[in-house]
Amino acid sequence: MMQFLLPAVCSTFKGVSPSVFAERWGDPKIGRARMELDGCIASEINEQLNEAHNKAKSKEGIADGAKGAVARREQRRALLRGD
Repeated sequence: MMQFLLPAVCSTFKGVSPSVFAERWGDPKIGRARMELDGCIASEINEQLNEAHNKAKSKEGIADGAKGAVARREQRRALLRGD
């Protein structure tokens, strides 16, 4: 099971090498529980990323993003002017 879960978890937790997860999951007493927990966390992170990506693709997400960008630009301009 580890060989199927490891690539997905490693791609979610950037900067953590596969050997770290292999050591973490290799414990005979709690290794499986750790593996299941890491898998659930990786799944939740990926779901949230997909939701954010889909929201950004929709017109509402683009409009909200544009409004936010304009607001940040105006805020920077105000700081530079000293308002």
